[in-house]
Amino acid sequence: ATELANLHTTYAAEIARLDTEWQRDLADHRARNTGEMSELRIALDDAIGRRERQRQELDKAGDSLCARKNESLRLQQQAGIAKQEVLELSAKLKASNSASLAGLQRRSANSMSGASLLNSTLSA
Repeated sequence: ATELANLHTTYAAEIARLDTEWQRDLADHRARNTGEMSELRIALDDAIGRRERQRQELDKAGDSLCARKNESLRLQQQAGIAKQEVLELSAKLKASNSASLAGLQRRSANSMSGASLLNSTLSA
């Protein structure tokens, strides 16, 4: 019975020692997990901040692209209108030059007939 009591005491002491060791290991793991969790929270907050900044930059770039496309369309329209105006003015200039040339030719022909008439009158 004494031997059984000694074994019981030995096992109880071993269980107490293992329980203390287990409690210490558990506390160490909790402390490490708390530290890692804190680091992970900081990293997560940083990642969320980067994501938000990148989203804002992407939105800004999209807005800029849209504005540039609109400006490009506006400039293309202005260029088309300017080309049409050039064509219209060119046609008017050609018509004006043709009319001027025809008027000059008529005046020149009239001058020539008047000169011939004057020469024939002077000769007679």
